[in-house]
Amino acid sequence: MAKENRLTKPSTIQEKRAVQFAVDLLTKHGYGYTIPVGFVELSNELNEKGVKISFMTVITYWKALERMGYATREMGARINGVTHKLNRYAFQKLIQQ
Repeated sequence: MAKENRLTKPSTIQEKRAVQFAVDLLTKHGYGYTIPVGFVELSNELNEKGVKISFMTVITYWKALERMGYATREMGARINGVTHKLNRYAFQKLIQQ
């Protein structure tokens, strides 16, 4: 059975923070809709930019985004690891508001 991709509105504090984190990735930190690095590398890059965030927080935010339909992850070759993708349609609507 194929899993339906429905966007749900963030209802918990964690979900609201996760959506804001993703919007900040797109607008403030210069990331695109496709993020080719892992969670540890992403948190290290953000720490170098002055954002205090742990990789565990990045993981929990990303799981919340996946749960709501705002993000997906695709497995690549073992050497490339995981590619994380944000839902372009959902975030364009959020950024335009």
